[in-house]
Amino acid sequence: MTVFLCRACGRPLTGPLRSLDELPEQRYADEDEGDQPGVTMARGTYAVDPEPFGAPYVVPSAPAPDAPANIRVPGGPCGTFVLHPEDTTGLLPHPDPRRHVGCCGPDGMSGGNRVCPCGAEVATLVADCWTYQELRLDPERVRAEP
Repeated sequence: MTVFLCRACGRPLTGPLRSLDELPEQRYADEDEGDQPGVTMARGTYAVDPEPFGAPYVVPSAPAPDAPANIRVPGGPCGTFVLHPEDTTGLLPHPDPRRHVGCCGPDGMSGGNRVCPCGAEVATLVADCWTYQELRLDPERVRAEP
């Protein structure tokens, strides 16, 4: 079991979580069927996403030949810890309202949007109606303890 702590102040940000070997598939809402977006992680579990996540969005190094000229891909941190949104304790909304873009909740595309009570930006909540539902801890701003 692993507990995640804020690197800045040492405060626990989660209770004990069990690591999964891989990130489950993220399920978006299906507009044709009125489907609700899925939660990526089961309560009490986490996984590491080796791919870059979130802002800043950058020009791909090798875009597909048919890709639009203005395409951008995630250029944020690799190795984010992906959790169920309700598996953290005490996180607060980011003080910058521009980090909370979304119609029904934050879509996570404007950078980190959750802070530790000490003020350190530690996570991104993805929880809008058109997105999957998850919380990602920044590996550079949190530490994992067994």
